[in-house]
Amino acid sequence: MRRAQWEKPFTSRTPERRARGFFAPFARFDYTGGSPDRAKPTRSIDSPRERALEKVEPQMKLYVGNLPYNTSEESLRNLFSRHGHVQGIWIGNTRVGSPHGYGFVQMPDGSNAEKAISMLDGLQFEGNEITVHKARD
Repeated sequence: MRRAQWEKPFTSRTPERRARGFFAPFARFDYTGGSPDRAKPTRSIDSPRERALEKVEPQMKLYVGNLPYNTSEESLRNLFSRHGHVQGIWIGNTRVGSPHGYGFVQMPDGSNAEKAISMLDGLQFEGNEITVHKARD
C-alpha cells in the first residue's frame, strides 16, 4: 500500500540541516566570537569606499536656516558668491508664497562649500543669525 505524500514522515532533512538552511544567509556573520573552520570577514582600512568618503564632494547642497522672511534669492546669492560659484538657490515658500525662513544653496565645488559653511554658520544676515550646514539627502 502506498502512502500519500502528506502522510510521509519528514525525514529527508534532519533538524540540523533544516536550521543550517534557514540560517544560511547569516553564515557570513560570526556571532559566537570565533569559529576555526570559517575565516572572519576582513575589511581593508584603505578600502575604496573609505577613500571615496574622504574625498571632497564635487558639488554640495547646503541648508540655510533661520533666514529672514524678506530674504531674496539675489541677496542670498550675493552672500554665498563671496565663497565660490553658486549653482542654484531655492528658498522655501508655502503654496501662497509666504516664506518659511529656510533655503538651499547648491555649490559646484565642495571645498568652497566647506569654506562657506565654516564662515557663514552663525553669521548675522539681515537681522537674523543664520544656520548653514550640509543638507541631508
